Amino acid sequence: MKSFLIFLFLFPCYVKGQEINKELTSKTSVYIEILGNNLAYSLNYDKIIGQHKNYLSGIKIGLTPYIHGFTIEEEGALSLGYFQLYGKSNKYLEIGGGMNVFFDYMADNPDKLGSHLNIGYRKQGILGKPIIFRATFTPLIAFSVYKITEFELALIGPWAGISLGYTIKDKNSVRTIR
Repeated sequence: MKSFLIFLFLFPCYVKGQEINKELTSKTSVYIEILGNNLAYSLNYDKIIGQHKNYLSGIKIGLTPYIHGFTIEEEGALSLGYFQLYGKSNKYLEIGGGMNVFFDYMADNPDKLGSHLNIGYRKQGILGKPIIFRATFTPLIAFSVYKITEFELALIGPWAGISLGYTIKDKNSVRTIR
């Protein structure tokens, strides 16, 4: 043991952990999406959770409440997703995907599960204001659920959406990940 301690003092070791060179103020956005991954419209919340070397990553949740006569097939919907933002300043290429659950309020139709992909343009900060604008191509795949193990394909198709909302700068920070 004594020789080990002498060795440590004579030959010091340098150990370097994960380097964090800057912090990003995390951004939370709330926006309304027309068309998009919940078909008709949705109220969305997303949060940037990480800043990587070449991109930002985030999660989102969207809700389409049922309003009689305003939704497609009188359904509500919930979507959960993950996205990555590539770009500089406040202009980004957004790429992501997630899952959808369509709730049918009519008793004779089953609920539907689905998935979506997103690729599009995202701008955060318009004219110096904390406004978010998104235009996305959102292909959808939806399934009707009859039993846990059986699915019937209900819809596959291209889709698109436009979003407008507000970005809130949080006091919490997201650390740079290398």
